[in-house]
Amino acid sequence: AIFFDDVTPGDLLPVDTWVSFSVDMTGVPGTEGHVFNAGAGDLVYINGDFAGWYPWYGGVNPADAPPQYQLFPNGGGMIYTNTFLLPKGTSVNRSYRYGLGYDNGSGVHGAVDDDTAGSTNRTRVVRSTATGAYAMPLDKFGAQYGEPFFNPFATGDGQLQMEMPSGGAV
Repeated sequence: AIFFDDVTPGDLLPVDTWVSFSVDMTGVPGTEGHVFNAGAGDLVYINGDFAGWYPWYGGVNPADAPPQYQLFPNGGGMIYTNTFLLPKGTSVNRSYRYGLGYDNGSGVHGAVDDDTAGSTNRTRVVRSTATGAYAMPLDKFGAQYGEPFFNPFATGDGQLQMEMPSGGAV
């Protein structure tokens, strides 16, 4: 079988999978000129292909971030997290970014695309579906991680090949 756009079965999630994203907000410049502080109304959101790339606040058509894409403190610290269901048949590679929002008491505003420079998306790969859940590696807000995700046009990089799922691992 030939798949559209050279997609093979190993490029797709074989089962519905809960995927957790988490980001370290330690020392991040927050809104209103202070260090990120949930107590001061700072909020963190995720946007990405699984969220339909909703519009960032402050653009041509500003919109508040959908509340379901807000991340919350994990254990009361500076690690913020949320988990999303990615349906069977979607791509194992995910593109996303984090953004800051602000709640000034009269409503939530944001989020704005302020995590990565130059409109660069983060790209990560769901590497296991054995339990129907997968935790993406911890991100650091504002520090883009270069996932080893290769293609024929990335001639300066090594080669990575996705295989068929085996025992729940991709």
